[in-house]
Amino acid sequence: MKNLIIAVAVLALFAGMAVARGPIEEATMVPYEGQKSRADVVWYDDIETGAPGWTHGDDSAQTIYWHIDSYMAFSGNSWWCGDLSIDADGGYGNDWTQYLTSPYIPWAGYTYPVLFYQYRNDTEPGFDFSFAEAESNGVFVPLNRGYDGLHAWGQDAYYIGNKDKPAKIRFAFYSDGAWSDADGDYLTVGGAFAVDDVELWEYVTGSMELLFQDNADDHVNLVPGVPAAAGDCWHIDSNICAAFSDPHYWSMACNDDTTSVPPNMNNWLKTPVIDISSYAVATPCTMFFVQQFFMSADYGGGWKEYGSNDGGATWIMTGNWYGDQCAYGYTTCDHFLGVIPISWTGNFGTQQVRGLWRLTTDPAGNGSSPYCNRSGITIDDTWVETYPAVPVEESSWGKIKSMYR
Repeated sequence: MKNLIIAVAVLALFAGMAVARGPIEEATMVPYEGQKSRADVVWYDDIETGAPGWTHGDDSAQTIYWHIDSYMAFSGNSWWCGDLSIDADGGYGNDWTQYLTSPYIPWAGYTYPVLFYQYRNDTEPGFDFSFAEAESNGVFVPLNRGYDGLHAWGQDAYYIGNKDKPAKIRFAFYSDGAWSDADGDYLTVGGAFAVDDVELWEYVTGSMELLFQDNADDHVNLVPGVPAAAGDCWHIDSNICAAFSDPHYWSMACNDDTTSVPPNMNNWLKTPVIDISSYAVATPCTMFFVQQFFMSADYGGGWKEYGSNDGGATWIMTGNWYGDQCAYGYTTCDHFLGVIPISWTGNFGTQQVRGLWRLTTDPAGNGSSPYCNRSGITIDDTWVETYPAVPVEESSWGKIKSMYR
């Protein structure tokens, strides 16, 4: 059996139920020594029999939030990437990727095209960013360094003559997996991003000429949009190195390409419903799972973990993670013990226990780990424990008795 390693501080969190938002910190890990649990194992699946009852899917299809609105507008109407239905003074949600794009703008015969626009921004500093972008060699690249935090209405301008001809410009907003108006952890007024009076001028003294205009009033030429749905990449795979109990495991990678994960992912994996209603309810139960992770901090992706005590009607997020095990000196084949505490939070629910993992990536996707040639996460042996009144004999542990504390 491969060496199983438990992550004590596990990873650097950018958000979580019990971890404050703060600077990225290096994880601390120690080898798992095989101490025995004193708990009852009430359910166990090693993913070797087709994983009955497990489900997975794709939530990457997004709603378009860019729209023309008079709310907090610069003049008349403005383009606003936000929503008043999120809270009373308007805001934004987690895992947004939102585009506002121009048609191709010809500027043949001109020499110095400059983009001008008014903007305001209210987004979580250091994590959620708004950009002005232009197409360069067929790919959109940022013109600004990314607006974050609070910015009142003001003008910005950028030369785009070193980009493509004809020109194509785009305003984009990207939010990460936590801390927004939607979850109440970062509250804005009129967040996230708004633009107005967008103009492209040939900016040469004595020959000023307007090449493009959108003022969100009588000149409307920008088009709102979102990325195409990424598709569901969760599947059962087989590989002796990736599996903990050979050979099968859950893999989060498309087309069996484990060296990269596509952009704009929002894929979820759920365990079956595990009925523990016949067990004592005085102590919450715990879900354990064996995993690998290659979601490098060099990229923008990560995964969340949730627990439910009512069969999945409601969920509590227990972890919001990113990290790369190879960055901490472990190998591609090492495995780690993950924990999803099923908290009762004052009520016992229906005691129909479930676990959920959700993997997300940003518009660039997740490339290969810079430390080993892998990307994404894997989930293998998964089980639920609840604590009895008296110790359980070792003979009742069966196959997994040496896997956990």
